[in-house]
Amino acid sequence: MTDRPAPDDAAAVAAAAADADAAADADAAAAADADADADAARTDTLPVAWGPDGLAPVVVQAADPPGGVLMLAWANEAALRATLDTGLAHFWSRARAALWRKGETSGNVQRVEAVLIDCDADALVYVARPVGPACHTGAPSCFFRRLTHPAGGTFALAGTPDHPAAGGTFALAGTPEHPAAGRAPADPGVLARLQAVIAARRALPEDSDEGRRSYVRGLFADGAGGVRAAGDKIAEEAAELVRALRAEDRAAVVHEAADVLFHLLVGLATRDVTLDDVLAELARRHGVGGLVEKAARGAAQGAGRPPAEGGNDPP
Repeated sequence: MTDRPAPDDAAAVAAAAADADAAADADAAAAADADADADAARTDTLPVAWGPDGLAPVVVQAADPPGGVLMLAWANEAALRATLDTGLAHFWSRARAALWRKGETSGNVQRVEAVLIDCDADALVYVARPVGPACHTGAPSCFFRRLTHPAGGTFALAGTPDHPAAGGTFALAGTPEHPAAGRAPADPGVLARLQAVIAARRALPEDSDEGRRSYVRGLFADGAGGVRAAGDKIAEEAAELVRALRAEDRAAVVHEAADVLFHLLVGLATRDVTLDDVLAELARRHGVGGLVEKAARGAAQGAGRPPAEGGNDPP
């Protein structure tokens, strides 16, 4: 036979249960109030002076290195909130009157690392790392044309991107394929990404299907850890670059310089030297004339000591 609680005990149990339910309800209410307060605070703390149309201009700036302007667009409060919530650049399309995420059809998203607001609070900057080109033309930046004003020209704007105006007028120069000089770096992080690709190819098993198809993996399979093959390619491509320079062939110079940089990165990898190592060395030398640095290095090597601090400045 099961013992049953006395009437007083049953009342106590019921009261305790009621208290527990009341406490749970209070906690839930407090949580709801906290969420509401947070939402209210969030609304109150968006310090943007939206325009009469509820919009603010947004400049998208490259994160690495900072400063390169990728594009200009517009955002409203919903776009800014979506950007902050997802870390992906969102804007407001004035033409379509709709919220849109950069890259939602092309895949060329922009990963936003910071949102900056100007001193008047009426303009924004998205500091972002782009995945693919920013411009619908395929150019890395929407600002690939250059406004020029030859001496003696009139103050007028003429021409189109495909047919720049000539003569003494303002004209737009440059195309997505041939950007005007002075623009932001096309893809500032490409060398670091290329270095990562080279490391990944190097790690492929030599006898795997992917390893056999990889040009880079083949360079590392020269029997000397890639040193011999990479060294030969660097010398070959450097000689071709010199020939292009002497021929004053700009397109060939660009092509051969890219080949040199690519094989140089492979060569650095054979000795586990990174691009950051090289950049740090360049930074170390900055501020001292090149001849002084060379002389200090020669003297130190002759004495069996590490080279003295040097620089890259011209003599």
